[in-house]
Amino acid sequence: MRERKFSRIKQCTYLSDGRRVNRIISLRDFGDVKSGTIGGFIENDENLSHDGTCWIADDAAAAGRSCVCHNALLRDRAKIDGHAMVGGSAIIQDDAFLYKNVFVYENSVVGLKSYLTDVVTVGGNSRIFCNYRYNKSGRLRLPNLCGLAETRDFARLEGAVSVNDSCIIAGNAIVRGNVKLCDRVRVDGNAVVENHVILSDDVWITQSARIGGCSRIAGCCVIYENADIRGKSYLLCNVQVAGQSIVENKTYSGDLLIRNSELTFRL
Repeated sequence: MRERKFSRIKQCTYLSDGRRVNRIISLRDFGDVKSGTIGGFIENDENLSHDGTCWIADDAAAAGRSCVCHNALLRDRAKIDGHAMVGGSAIIQDDAFLYKNVFVYENSVVGLKSYLTDVVTVGGNSRIFCNYRYNKSGRLRLPNLCGLAETRDFARLEGAVSVNDSCIIAGNAIVRGNVKLCDRVRVDGNAVVENHVILSDDVWITQSARIGGCSRIAGCCVIYENADIRGKSYLLCNVQVAGQSIVENKTYSGDLLIRNSELTFRL
């Protein structure tokens, strides 16, 4: 029979929907936690594993059927709910919120006011430091990652980004600002996507490509090598941009290849 490492105490608080969560106290030494350490809040004992060095600290809270396990840490004012799981050596901190079936593992860190929901997966050494936005009425929080979105490797997300559907951010890619990604977009390599860019419908940004400004790219376009898309550029329907190309305030559509700023038709 495994040895319990925490118990609930009488001190409690209430979640926004009225559910009660109780503060915990450690019953033995493990990891950096000493016996008698006061921790965060849980709704039920299944929210924190008795195995490993995982812990819920400060005023962080785990509720619903969510779980912190392995060597993961939930701290500050972070919250997880639904069936969310935090494992490996992952850290959820600040005011981050994980909901539904979000899975964060390995050495990932999620912080600031990042809001992740649905079936999002965060792995590798991903760093997500985002701030959620509200809808037009100002009543509904909009998630930074939702749907089947995935981050892995050394991907980094910053700002009020919106990533959903089956989008993947991998490699050393950076996505920041007010960027919106949807419908199976992939960003990897050393690519940077920033400012007010919108990418959708099977777009692939890879290698050392850089996308900025208020550009819109959609429909199976591929931007790679050292290509740089700037300003209000619109790329649609199978356009490829490669080499040292710089596209600024241009509109291209169709089966085109732009390499080193020279335009040709792809057969």
